Amino acid sequence: MSIPIIYRQYRADGAACFSILAFCNENIKKNLSFPHHDEVRKKNR
Repeated sequence: MSIPIIYRQYRADGAACFSILAFCNENIKKNLSFPHHDEVRKKNR
């Protein structure tokens, strides 16, 4: 998973995508493997 893919994936959510991106960006700094990605996607839907 790369940042551009995640950005495009959640872009349509408008304001929500910024919250998700901020959350992901914090986790990117901690762990580049995105262990939380599926959980974020489930909560978003």
